[in-house]
Parts: sequence; structure tokens; C-alpha cells
Amino acid sequence: VLTDPQEDIPLTELCIPGCMNPRRLVDAAEYRKSCIWLSERIMEAVSLRDGEKILVLGTEECMYPALHLEMLEEKGYSVKNHATTRSPIVVSSEASYPLHSRYQLASLYDGRRKTFIYDLEPYGCVIVLTDAVSISGEGRNSLIHALKSSGSERIYLVRWSE
Repeated sequence: VLTDPQEDIPLTELCIPGCMNPRRLVDAAEYRKSCIWLSERIMEAVSLRDGEKILVLGTEECMYPALHLEMLEEKGYSVKNHATTRSPIVVSSEASYPLHSRYQLASLYDGRRKTFIYDLEPYGCVIVLTDAVSISGEGRNSLIHALKSSGSERIYLVRWSE
């Protein structure tokens, strides 16, 4: 477990091999099986507290594998899925508007590229799932800052590698 001295939030980084790259031609059924396998490995590797509120955060196009961690709900956890996006969307304080807060991040894939995340809440545990070949330091730091600012307590940064 790493603690980022600037952010003072527990961060555990994991690398799980076996990624099927959907940016290439893949069989959809095999990709789904691979995502379920990944979810099972993640559930074995993370330490969760009973009844804990969990955010599963996919990065950019790596949102589909994150959806399979809904398996955690079957174990009694409160789980929300979210994704970073390259789309800047206007936020508003109006109650009827769907987005109320936005963080601008450096991408985990390329620290020079901007990404965004909207309406973060405090979570006991955040599981970030990325297929970035190597994680940009700028992206890592800006994401940790946003999650800490929203009140989250622990982060697992899971890189699914080929």
C-alpha cells in the first residue's frame, strides 16, 4: 500500500495480466468472459469492509470491464459505476440539471491530454480500472486529488495489462 505524501490517501496499485484489447478485433463473447475473469481477480485482491460504499471507475474506453464488478452488489456492497471521459460537459447548480460538479484531470493514458469526471461523492473504497499501457504520473496524481477532494478513503488503481 502506497500513501501519496501530497494527498495522504491509501493507494494500492495492482497489475493484472491477460487484457484483451478491444481496440482490436475481438470476439465479444470471449471479451465478456475475460472481463468476468478480471472482476474475479480484482475481488480476490481488494480488501473491502462489510456494507462499504464502493465506486468502480473505468478510465475512458475501459468502462465495459468495470461494469462487471457489479458482482460486488451480490456480496452486499453498495456499488456505483462511473467513467472518466474526454468530453467536457457544462455543469450547473440547478437541481433539475443532471451534472453538478466536474474535475478536470490529466489522462492516465497521456498526461498531456485532458479528461473529466463528474459528480463524485465520498466512497469508502474506489476501484479504478484502466488498460493504460503505462500510467501517466500527471494522470495518477490528478485522479487521486479529485477522489480525495470528494471524500473517498481508499483507492485501488488496477491496470489490466496485455
